[in-house]
Amino acid sequence: MSPDINQSQRGNPLARFALTALLVIGIVVLAFSFGTFVGGKFFVPAGQGLAGPAEAIGYGLLAALLATALAIFAGFKLPFRPLAITSAIACGIAVLLVGAIAIAYVSSEDFQNPRAEQVNPHPTTAPAVEPPCPLPEGDDTTYGHPPCQDE
Repeated sequence: MSPDINQSQRGNPLARFALTALLVIGIVVLAFSFGTFVGGKFFVPAGQGLAGPAEAIGYGLLAALLATALAIFAGFKLPFRPLAITSAIACGIAVLLVGAIAIAYVSSEDFQNPRAEQVNPHPTTAPAVEPPCPLPEGDDTTYGHPPCQDE
């Protein structure tokens, strides 16, 4: 009885599943990043406010969904050796991309000084309540208000 040539090219089923899972994870990370970038750059109009990033992430999720289906199909159809090579390349590029994004964020101004833009020197509303008067002895906390005057 001759061995099935197709079975020898397919490889171990558990190894094949692991390589397919790695391929799917790598491709999904790449597709999500690419879809978010392209969606945010070309399909989200300026002046959207907080809806703009949500729309861009929606484009990224759509790209990741399509890439998941394609990666699973490729995992079933590719022979074992090309599947291993493709999985390694996809995961390697995904790790490099995530690392580059992390390094870019850590070196950005937002990470270095996160509250720089959030401080509002001119509040738009008056304080809701004044502090109780008089303040206890030795308490110099005025909660941003001038100290109470003894009446």
